[in-house]
Amino acid sequence: MQSLPPDPLQRANEFRIAQETEWARLASEGDSVALTNLYETYIDSVYRYMYIRVDNISEAEELTSETFTRAIEGLLLDKSSLQGYSFRSWLFDIASNLLKEHYWKNQKSEVLDNSLKHTEQTDENADLVDSFLREEEQEALWQMIKELPTEEQSILVMRHVYELSYAEIAQRLGRSENACKQLHYRSLKKLKLKAQERDLWKEIVESKNEQQ
Repeated sequence: MQSLPPDPLQRANEFRIAQETEWARLASEGDSVALTNLYETYIDSVYRYMYIRVDNISEAEELTSETFTRAIEGLLLDKSSLQGYSFRSWLFDIASNLLKEHYWKNQKSEVLDNSLKHTEQTDENADLVDSFLREEEQEALWQMIKELPTEEQSILVMRHVYELSYAEIAQRLGRSENACKQLHYRSLKKLKLKAQERDLWKEIVESKNEQQ
């Protein structure tokens, strides 16, 4: 019996992770081209992540700049800091921690709790999806994604493989940005339930906690 051909989306994701891992290795040795490649790949994603949460252009710009400053320092000063992480997950962990510091310093925790409950839950689940994608369980993840309805598959791939913004996804799906956010939230929730049913979710959560 012939084996099935490799999934092109899975191959694209594996290529992206391998490429970024190599860039991160070179960057940790002071390679300015590799640092530039990582910066240019993620500057827009990190800025969108910050702007959605602080709703202020100058604050988002400052937080984005500080995220990359800390990331570059981490790569240059501690070559083991990326161990067990993809660069993307590691970078957004830095961004998430920086955002928490920002809210704490500005005493905005109450606003955060009230206005971003769903966003925080989505972020947590999304981070764990990224963990699946970089761990040995990624084949199991792709299988679970394929069991979802086509539109839910599409939004997970667009967000976590191609890293499109909600505005870009909305344009491709012909929906509003808010509808795409809700679809992403529901898709992550379904994926989480599937992972829990197969005893994978707890394992990934524990693995991520051990790395922090």
